[in-house]
Amino acid sequence: MSKHTPFPISPRAELLPGPRSGPASPPLQGEWNVVSRQKRSASTSHHAPPNHASAGLPGTSTRQISLANDTEIARLKQRVDDLETCLAEASESAGKAWKGGRLKNLERQYHIEEVRRLQEERKNVTLDYQRARVLATKKTTAFITTIDLHYTTAAQAVILAKEFLEDYGASETHPMQFITGRGNRSIGHKPVLGPAVYKALVDDGWDVSTIDAGLTVRGRVRL
Repeated sequence: MSKHTPFPISPRAELLPGPRSGPASPPLQGEWNVVSRQKRSASTSHHAPPNHASAGLPGTSTRQISLANDTEIARLKQRVDDLETCLAEASESAGKAWKGGRLKNLERQYHIEEVRRLQEERKNVTLDYQRARVLATKKTTAFITTIDLHYTTAAQAVILAKEFLEDYGASETHPMQFITGRGNRSIGHKPVLGPAVYKALVDDGWDVSTIDAGLTVRGRVRL
């Protein structure tokens, strides 16, 4: 069994539950193209950039692809902001309903359930936004794939790291490197993302080692 480089686990790295499965709620405004991992093409080969010609985008330039990604990220960010506004309004209505003596219990329950629904949708759409934003940082060479997990939460970083390893793989000859930061913006200036992702991947059987401000994954642990 490969030996893992020890990584100090911060008490702040406690994971939150990931998004629940279930039917998605309808978009709030217009038509949103949510970047769900289930919708990503399963034909994309590991460690290789997407073949835009086979995707019906012949002649697409790098700049055009970048602009399309930026547009998608902006749309998801706008939807997150819209959900924040709706959630604030729903929470205010729920508070008034709870205090109002004239409303029936059924009406109060409606407002409470609406708040819960919006909270769940906000969590899921926020993960979609972070997935699109992080995927835009992905850089692949002949020797390594690098992905920057900065500005995600510990729970989001764990979910995305597992997804990307599942989608793109990692090996001794072509490892995957996650940039998690040194914790300069964390409470106590202690790393949070690195320890959380490290523990989750090791528990899943990945061969993980630490680097300055990140992690390197070289495939599965050999028994």
